[in-house]
Amino acid sequence: MNPKKIIAATFVAFIVLFLGDWLWFGPIFGEWFHTMMPTKGDMENIPMHAAGELCLAFLMAVIYPYGYKGGSPAKEGAVFGILMGLVYQLPGSLHMYASMGGSRRLVVFFIANGIVMGILAGISVAMIHGKVEKVTA
Repeated sequence: MNPKKIIAATFVAFIVLFLGDWLWFGPIFGEWFHTMMPTKGDMENIPMHAAGELCLAFLMAVIYPYGYKGGSPAKEGAVFGILMGLVYQLPGSLHMYASMGGSRRLVVFFIANGIVMGILAGISVAMIHGKVEKVTA
């Protein structure tokens, strides 16, 4: 693995995720999202959200070379992003619904967010890594 590519991919994916989620939960769906949330607690803990985005970006940057199959980085990144987005949001959204209740539309909203952000981050990670040699565990 190339540490410089991992650092660069982490940084780029973090920026993409942070800005993408800001758009998703702000200008695009913010008003709807805040009316749908079952709790009205402190939803504006930006540093903690940023830490979560950084963790996801780093993990995607590290994991991507393991699943690379030799195709174009954009296509590989999109497929990787869909899978990572589902791994990231599908179980967590179902657990959140089971414990907090709320709307099933909110579950779909979070899963859709995971897929869209996963695709964007996956493509950005793949473009930084470029064509990589298959990593063996």
